[in-house]
Amino acid sequence: AVFMKGDLSGAELTECTGLKNLSDVSTLNFTDAVLKSSVCAKIGIQYEKYKIDKTRIVSFKDSEKNEKETALVLQSQRKLKNKESYLNDSSDLPVYYITDIHLLHRFQNKRINSKTDLICAMRKFVQDVFKNTVGDENGHGLILIGGDISADYELFELFVNELARQKRNWGLRIVFTLGNHELWGFSGKEFSEIVKIYEKLLTENGMYLLQNNLLFIDSKWTIHQISEEDLGKTRNADLVVKLRDARITLFGGIAFSGYNESFNANNNIYQNTITREQEIEETKRFEELYNKVQEALPNKEIIILTHTPMKSWRESVDYHKGYVYVSGHDHRNVFNDDGETRIYADNQIGYKNNHPSVKL
Repeated sequence: AVFMKGDLSGAELTECTGLKNLSDVSTLNFTDAVLKSSVCAKIGIQYEKYKIDKTRIVSFKDSEKNEKETALVLQSQRKLKNKESYLNDSSDLPVYYITDIHLLHRFQNKRINSKTDLICAMRKFVQDVFKNTVGDENGHGLILIGGDISADYELFELFVNELARQKRNWGLRIVFTLGNHELWGFSGKEFSEIVKIYEKLLTENGMYLLQNNLLFIDSKWTIHQISEEDLGKTRNADLVVKLRDARITLFGGIAFSGYNESFNANNNIYQNTITREQEIEETKRFEELYNKVQEALPNKEIIILTHTPMKSWRESVDYHKGYVYVSGHDHRNVFNDDGETRIYADNQIGYKNNHPSVKL
């Protein structure tokens, strides 16, 4: 009835691509209607132009090489359970993971001429990437997102907003780490300031950030946090008591690349935000906290979610028995789970993959 009266003001019309075929739209009111740029151009409506910032689309040669060499590992999928299987077995709830999405690379060749075009592209992208996720109405399940989502904060923010909009249908909690690309575009800001910007965005959208802190989920599926400061000063015995009934425990952060002599801040991987000296300092901070967690909780199953792999943030590469290590950064997709050494670094989407999806 509204359409027949010609009043389409404020309407969401991004799916109405058939409007391009109308020969006369002079009797229709499109004030504040949401339309794709292609439709606006066809029917003669002005729209605000938007272009992807391609100056931030940077590919590192080592990452490209690793990505190419391990493409088959990335493409491999383990069989996903259906929703009923998880709901019938409450002890085995889903934990999905994905890293290195690189949104700028994903969108650089799409027809994006307006902010509405970008929102539509992001909506489709999120639907496709997370279409296999299952949880329940109480949020029993996790999605882990391990950094390098976007070097453009505006795209990162839009990604989070779209995740928040869609995650109501999934029944899952979402935990992020940042990557080195998330630090781009913040020249002049301290690292701690940058972290607070992302933490605020995620918190406002009901999500969680790991950056040298510890998260744990209790038997009632309430998420608790132990800050970096509290983690550092809490006695090991007290940490054991706090996490006695934890159902899932997560520790992580960017972790940095202080022990990587070939691919680090000297290669401009943080642009102008982190120096090599700062990178080494931040790595040692993380390593010290990780060692504390390992010493205090040697027999607990813990997910270690870091952007960089262990070889970059720990002097000795020694995977703790039973811990699950999820990482990304170098685009070298690796999977190993023999019950003792558990490495889930096989969903680093990278620059070239055209069909990204979460893994379980």
